[in-house]
Amino acid sequence: MSEEQVQEQGSVLGGTQAPEASQEPFNNDSWHSQLPEELKGNETLLRFKDVPALAESYLHAKKAISGDKIPLPGENATDDDWKQVYKKLGLPEQLDEYKVETPEGLDEGVIGQLREQAHKAGVLPKQFQQLVNAFSEINNGVMEEYQKQAMQTMEEAQAELKREWGPAYDKQVKLAQAAAREFGGEEAFNELNQAGLGNSPAILKMLAKAGSLIGEDKVSGEGNNSLEVTREEAQNEIAQIMNNPERPYWKGPAHPGYEKDKSRLLYLQGIVTGEQE
Repeated sequence: MSEEQVQEQGSVLGGTQAPEASQEPFNNDSWHSQLPEELKGNETLLRFKDVPALAESYLHAKKAISGDKIPLPGENATDDDWKQVYKKLGLPEQLDEYKVETPEGLDEGVIGQLREQAHKAGVLPKQFQQLVNAFSEINNGVMEEYQKQAMQTMEEAQAELKREWGPAYDKQVKLAQAAAREFGGEEAFNELNQAGLGNSPAILKMLAKAGSLIGEDKVSGEGNNSLEVTREEAQNEIAQIMNNPERPYWKGPAHPGYEKDKSRLLYLQGIVTGEQE
């Protein structure tokens, strides 16, 4: 062995320091044991089998968080805070930026009002079209139901008045129409109909009585037809015949006017009982 080899081996006497023992390599299997006590039992951390897996998950999470994300305002956020969020989502600056296909039957004025409310609420353009379509469907349904109910109300009113007025129904309606125009003009006549009062039996009966006071000759230029009477009028006329001994009816069949009075009486009785229409 040469002197150089002896020196390379080193010795305490020669002043050579022995190298320090290297630290023990990190044990992946026991990395959880090196965590602080409050983290050792954390279920999320226990899912990672080693430190590299934990590091990889952290990097993925950081990348996702640093992406194009819109933070949601807290519970104390103002309307302006939310408005900023809506703008980032695509809320237009101007109302006319809401491009919409107007459904048939929906007024442009209504569309304008919907635009204003939609903009205040942060509705996006794509959502606005859906909102308009839904509103149109609901509005059409409401109108159809309204027309259906109006028709039903009119039919019920007609049936009630026809039962009461009998053959005089048409005449009484014309009297009511004449009274409405005479005392209120065409404007009042139209408003009564638009308000649904044109189908109110009580209103129509009141107007018919008023119409009889202004004279039947003013009703569409038609004269009086004495055969057309209401139940009330029929009852009154029957009372007049039955309470007047001078009437031909009381003179017997030999009287020239007996058959006419008898026929009229039977007709009036039919109106009262509903047999005559």
